[in-house]
Amino acid sequence: MCIHCKWIGPHPNRSRSHSPGRLGTHLSTCHKYQATLRKSVIKHLVEQVHQPYIETEMTSQKLIEAVLNGAIHSNMSFRAATNPVWMSLLKQAFPNLHLPDRRALPRLLEQWAAAARADLKTRLLLNDSKISLALDGWTSSATNVSFQGTCSRC
Repeated sequence: MCIHCKWIGPHPNRSRSHSPGRLGTHLSTCHKYQATLRKSVIKHLVEQVHQPYIETEMTSQKLIEAVLNGAIHSNMSFRAATNPVWMSLLKQAFPNLHLPDRRALPRLLEQWAAAARADLKTRLLLNDSKISLALDGWTSSATNVSFQGTCSRC
């Protein structure tokens, strides 16, 4: 779909013979897209004034979230994520912030899980259709890694 004029065309990956050339052809004739290309630098700067400000300053909460995300994506324990070497590096980078400890990470993860659980309950209550959920959890015998499977059917 063209984000400028909302033109809808077939997805290029629906078959091997198609390429994204159809979207390029559309953009060459899309009046709204062509108008954005002709805008001056001044007009772009004026439009940016009206965009919401994004807070970029690092806070203790953002640092804890970043360490938690790193630990989750790296599949490492919270103790490893908060080892003294990493904490000394973070202390040098952010000397005025409170550094996360191994207890702050599970506490934040529990908060995220509770919020996700409440959001899921709300979404399911608002749904009028019948939903069937199947959940399964297991641990690999070879690598001792835990897995969770979810299957839903509407």
